[in-house]
Parts: sequence; structure tokens; C-alpha cells
Amino acid sequence: MAIGPAVRRALGPLEPPIAWAYRRAFFDLALLADSVARLAPARILEVGCGEGAVASALLARLPAVRYVGLDVRGTPGRLFRGDAGRAEFVLSEVSEFTDRNGGAFDLVVACDVLHHVEPGARAPFLRAAVRALARGGTFVLKDWEQESCFVLGIWALAIMGYKTRGLSRERRILDRQLVPIAEGIRILPEDTREYVRQLQALPEPERGLLVPRALLHALQRFGATHNVQDASSASHTLITSEADRLEAELSMIRYILWAIPSIGFIGTVRGIGDALGAANKAVSVDISGVTESLGVAFNSTLIALLISILLMFLVHQLQLVQERLAFETEDYLDEQLLRHLQAN
Repeated sequence: MAIGPAVRRALGPLEPPIAWAYRRAFFDLALLADSVARLAPARILEVGCGEGAVASALLARLPAVRYVGLDVRGTPGRLFRGDAGRAEFVLSEVSEFTDRNGGAFDLVVACDVLHHVEPGARAPFLRAAVRALARGGTFVLKDWEQESCFVLGIWALAIMGYKTRGLSRERRILDRQLVPIAEGIRILPEDTREYVRQLQALPEPERGLLVPRALLHALQRFGATHNVQDASSASHTLITSEADRLEAELSMIRYILWAIPSIGFIGTVRGIGDALGAANKAVSVDISGVTESLGVAFNSTLIALLISILLMFLVHQLQLVQERLAFETEDYLDEQLLRHLQAN
């Protein structure tokens, strides 16, 4: 016996609110309904409608829409709450239904269904679902672990993109001579005020970059201590602190790199658990439930690992750029300032 039906029977009258809470834990039904409302469909087909949670949210948000829900098992729409006159629930394979109703819907929705489909059958499944669309229609697909991995991957890419943009600005300023000093000129401690004023006159966004801050720090320390070594140590400390800060900011990306394979592993455990739950059917030669669940297990791991491999490569490249920025800033200060300093 599958675990799901037994749990539902045990819940009794508590099943509807718990089922809705369970569904909301995986995605925002209201947000989905609002997004669908912007498409203004007249007829909606949901593939894998289950017990009707998505149908209830869609029909509550879209008072004029006509809805058809498909599922291949159980009692589709059993917990549906809404206008039954605008909703129809059909127990049917998607291919059989769309063969009879091709091009009849403005919108086709498949939420948390694809992981139940055997990997080799997913492409035919999606093609059959798309056949139900009218010209110019929209197909909405959502799934669990794979979607979570993709969302985390996009989040990590956004963080890395933001950091890369900042590093690009830092590196561009290395091509400029912020403290113009002719060859052979020496800077004495009493000369530092003029150069400090030049740096302080930079636009505010540029003053916050590493190179201007390091130059300013070195000049101020040299003017105060009249010691070239103190100026060099002060600038080196600032650059090292900035490098440590940039490294610490990668911690969120590293957490995401850990989380993505973990989510994939959760999908693997869930798929294997479902496969074991269907093992009794495999004894009677129906192995579809086992292969379907194992497909979920291995597909979740595959997606997670592929995303992790890509992100790991990109984060190492970002770390390399950060380290180069520190080294190049040190060289810039030596070349553009420190070698010109001369104590009295």
C-alpha cells in the first residue's frame, strides 16, 4: 500500500487544511494565480491536477475562466473548493486527452508533476501537453527539487554578477594615474597634503574604491610618521583587509554551492523512498512506479551536480579575480607612489 493514501485516511477531516498547507510549502498558490491572471486565459488545462489545490486558487482569482484538470490516478479534484460549474476533472492520460482536445486551451499548467514521469517518457509527456495549446497559448511548468536548484543557481549567479561588476570597476581604475608624479620627482612628508587633496577631489563612487583608499591611506600615514616603511605597511594592511572582506563575501555563494547538491540528495532520497513504496506493485510485474520514482531520484542528483559544477568553476574564477586585484593594487602602489616617497 502506498504511504500517501494511508496518511490521508488517517487524517480524516483534517486532510483538507493539511493538504493545502503542504501545497503552500512548495509554492505560492496566490502568486501563481496572479501570474496566470495577467495572461488573461479563457480556458485552462492543468495536467496532474491532483486533488484540486491549484484549481481552487485559479478559479477564485479568475471568475470567468473555464478549467479542466487531468490526472491519471485517484479522484482528481477531490478537495476542490470553488465554482463546480466552471471546473471539470477528468481521469485520463494526457496524450489520450489532448488527442481529442488538441488546440483547445489558452494555458496549460503542470505543477510538481514532471518528477512523477519516467525520464524516458518526459519528452512525450511534454509534447502531449503542448498539443492542447491554441495558437499563441502558454505552457507553465513547475517542479520541486530541480526548480529549487535552478533558483539557488540563479541567486548565486546574481551575487557573482554583482561582485564581478564591482571588481571590474576596481580593475579599471588601475589604468589611471590618480597621483600624477613625474619620473625622478620625490615626495616629502610636507608634500603629501596636495596629493591628499587630489584624491579627496575624486567623485564619491571612485573614492570608495580600493586603489584611491590605499593611496590616501599611505599618503596620510607618510605625512604623519615621515616613515616610508610605515606608509608601505599601512597600505599593505588595508589591501589585505579588503582581500579578506572580499573572501568573506563569498560565504553565501559557498553555502549555495553546498545547498544545491543537498537539495538534489533530498530529491534522491524522496525518489528512492517512493520507489520502495511501489515495490509491491513491481512484484506483480508493474514496475512503472519503481522506475518512475528512481527517475526522480537520479534526475534530481544529475541536475544538482551539473549546476554545482558550473557554479564551482565560476566561483573559482571570481576568487582568482579578487586575488589578482589585491596583487595588482600592491604593484600599483609600489610603482605609482611608494618608490617616490622620501623621508627628510
